[in-house]
Amino acid sequence: MKSLFATLCILPIALLTACLNNPPINPAELNFTWTQPERRYIAGTWVPTKETLRKHIQTPGKHELVLREDGTFSVTGMPFFPGDPGSGIWSLTKDESWKIALDRSEFDTRGRRLRLRGQFAPYLIHITVGDPDAWEAMLFERLPN
Repeated sequence: MKSLFATLCILPIALLTACLNNPPINPAELNFTWTQPERRYIAGTWVPTKETLRKHIQTPGKHELVLREDGTFSVTGMPFFPGDPGSGIWSLTKDESWKIALDRSEFDTRGRRLRLRGQFAPYLIHITVGDPDAWEAMLFERLPN
C-alpha cells in the first residue's frame, strides 16, 4: 500500500517536471502538413501573402514560384532562392512533415526544402525567417487556376 501511495505521489511530480523542461509547442508547428498532399494541389503559381509582402519582401516587382505538373519549376523575385531567377526540378519529400524539394540540377546538393502548412488544400508554403524559435515566417499561397 505504501508503494502505491508513493507511486501516486511521485508520478504527477515527475510528469510535471518533464513538461516544464521541454520547450512549448507552437500551434503553427501543428499546422505543418502531416499527410501526403496530392501533386495537383501543389502544382501551380505560388505568391507571397499580403502580410509577407508587407513584412518581409518590401520590394516591387514580380515574386512567384511556378511549380509545373511535369515536375519542373521556375522562380522569380524570391528572396529565399539564391541565384534568382532560377529553374530546376521539384518533388514532394517528407522528413518530419511534407515539403517541396527544389533542386536546380542533378548536381544541386544544396537544394531548397519548403515546408507545407495545412492538412488539406489550399496549402501554404512556410519559410522560416531568422531564429526558428521566434516562429517568424514568410507565407506563400497558391493562386487559383
